[in-house]
Amino acid sequence: MFKRLATSLSRPPQAVFFMKDSWGKVLLYLFFLPLLLVLPVILYASIDSSMKLSRYEHMVKAIEENFVVDDTFIVDGILSYGEPVSTRFEHFTLYIGEQVQERATINFIFEEQHLVMYMSNVEFNRMTYQQIELENHDFSDDSPVNIRNLASSIKLFYEAQPEILYTDILLTYLFGLFDYLFYALLMAFMMLLFIPRIQLPFKFRFKLSVYLTTIWIFFQLVTSLFGIQEINSLGIIVLYIYHIWAFRSMKMISKGVIL
Repeated sequence: MFKRLATSLSRPPQAVFFMKDSWGKVLLYLFFLPLLLVLPVILYASIDSSMKLSRYEHMVKAIEENFVVDDTFIVDGILSYGEPVSTRFEHFTLYIGEQVQERATINFIFEEQHLVMYMSNVEFNRMTYQQIELENHDFSDDSPVNIRNLASSIKLFYEAQPEILYTDILLTYLFGLFDYLFYALLMAFMMLLFIPRIQLPFKFRFKLSVYLTTIWIFFQLVTSLFGIQEINSLGIIVLYIYHIWAFRSMKMISKGVIL
């Protein structure tokens, strides 16, 4: 596997020799490579387990836009509310009042005396409003100070939930696997359309793309490690260049033979 990884990264034209790998070997590579994308998540969590600043700011924005509600207060650690309300940021949903929960998100629910975390309708933990330093709060106050005070209390609750890290790792892997498969299929189809002179069955094109898309995985890994996700789109350009490089290096010298 390491040989295939190194060759796909450094010598894309030579990845053609892996096209006839068994499906078992190709699928093993396909499912293994996105594991690299969880390394930054684990590394950052080992250094600092607090909520990432970008996630905190997404939460603040969600509260500003959809979580300012009239006639809703916490007084001496007891919540009273009028209409139920909810808002979502990333893969989290905040609720006030009884509502149908999102099964695909981590849910934080403001109940009468507690903030409670649910996943798939299963309760994982609860803390009193005193414990999260939210003994008194006016949800109708839309001032920046009040909104960030609420966000800070939710952040305090968030950081007491170790299950969130495991969920982040799983989602990072699953999203990485989906994107990896999508781009491998996309590039296989694009090379079929743009370089039709290479007469290859689609299954060989796909297997080759699985190996060539290694560069996209490493591009995502590097940008995540260095916090420069803004240039992630450049990884698609590099991926396309790798495919063009590999396919234009092929020569059909006889039926069924490729160099």
